[in-house]
Amino acid sequence: ADLKWMRESGLEAAVLSASKRIPVFGICGGYQMLGSKIGDPENVEQGGEIRGMGLLTHSTVLLKDKTRKQISGKTDFPEGVFGSFKDKEYTGYEIHMGKTTSDKGGGACLIEGNGDLVYGSYVHGLFDCGSIAEDIVRILAERKGICTEIENFDYASVKKHNYDQLADMIRGNMDMDM
Repeated sequence: ADLKWMRESGLEAAVLSASKRIPVFGICGGYQMLGSKIGDPENVEQGGEIRGMGLLTHSTVLLKDKTRKQISGKTDFPEGVFGSFKDKEYTGYEIHMGKTTSDKGGGACLIEGNGDLVYGSYVHGLFDCGSIAEDIVRILAERKGICTEIENFDYASVKKHNYDQLADMIRGNMDMDM
């Protein structure tokens, strides 16, 4: 349904056009949409099959069982503008319907790319750890001829602080003994 909406609204055409000049990342459903096709034989969403954007070579079959797992490791970005991102640690999670397979063989890649500007992954939180987001911003700035000093910060600490503030607000406004 999301891909159909993107087609009808013109957003797909904008993504296809942008992918020729700027990096495009698809995470989770966005990753699935970047592939060649999405099949839905079990009527998980709307049934049938839909052509993907064709920016990556994988295909996805939606299944009733939902993948839900935490994941961590080291990145292995494929060639392209971010091809130098090897062995950067990440922690995140996968939560998606379906199985994605690449025409290049094997199962769904942690990070799949088209050798240039398009990348996709199932990993939510991929940009939250270490210097991945900082390095992406630095590379994009350099491509634009912008010199920038980026101050790295610990995003996990920022999130923890925000969750602590939320918990304090809830505790302050509820009868916790009750």
